[in-house]
Amino acid sequence: MLQNHIDQLLDVFSDGVCVTDAQGTVLFVNAMHEKLTGVPHDSMVGHNVLEFLGKGVFDVVLNPEVLRTGKTVTRVQTVAGGRRLVLEGYPIFDHNGHVVFCVTLMRDESRLQELQGKVAFQKELLEVFSKLSNAPKQASRMPEIVQSE
Repeated sequence: MLQNHIDQLLDVFSDGVCVTDAQGTVLFVNAMHEKLTGVPHDSMVGHNVLEFLGKGVFDVVLNPEVLRTGKTVTRVQTVAGGRRLVLEGYPIFDHNGHVVFCVTLMRDESRLQELQGKVAFQKELLEVFSKLSNAPKQASRMPEIVQSE
């Protein structure tokens, strides 16, 4: 049953997802991958990722390094239009320890920067609020300080 819904399950992720086999052939891309890269699903599935590198569609592909090293790899990719994507490639092993798939997740770097900016703003608001909430306590201690001098 799960197998029948795997495409739908992977489409709910806010990250782009690309799955390749051990030869680098694209087996699956989710809807967000298509949105982030601008490359239609049908143009990718069944093709080797190196084709897209050779055509200049992508300037970075992680699959060869992930498949060769068996380790997680992180890089930044620039796609057409100048959009920068943070890529994380993960190896998937068979029961003998051989890499059989590479799963690449991608996030829009500009979206990450936007979220970091929001977090920084929230921290500033918390600091101001904290100072303001402590201000009455400090003001109430003022007469004690004045009287002690």
